[in-house]
Amino acid sequence: MPAGRSSLVLCSLDETGSNTAMARRYGRAPHGRRVDGPVPHGHCKTVTLTAAIRLGGAGGRLAFDGVTDAATFGSYVEMVLVPTLRRGDIVVMDNLGAHKGGEVERLIRSAGAERCATCRPPARISTRSRRCSAS
Repeated sequence: MPAGRSSLVLCSLDETGSNTAMARRYGRAPHGRRVDGPVPHGHCKTVTLTAAIRLGGAGGRLAFDGVTDAATFGSYVEMVLVPTLRRGDIVVMDNLGAHKGGEVERLIRSAGAERCATCRPPARISTRSRRCSAS
């Protein structure tokens, strides 16, 4: 380990997607008039962005057409993420099924990094209000 570098380096990995078919369902117009606006018809497209975020900023970014599945995520890890990893890094991922493949684990370990156990979803918080009775 080089001097001056912490042995614990977290690399958080996540993805987000957007669908081009998303359009406003509601709008405002003068009373008695219809709202008119463009809406995509029959040519929707999903775009996914996957990135690794570190304390020093985002790295290992990839945007692609379609959704994240095991094949696309494995390709991302092999071609984009692994070249940015350093020995001793800890990769943190959420609980997505595409993240759970043995190949992903092998690729991360081959770079000298470790994969943190997948994070559990947050516990549900009850929003039900409860009455407190004075005793």
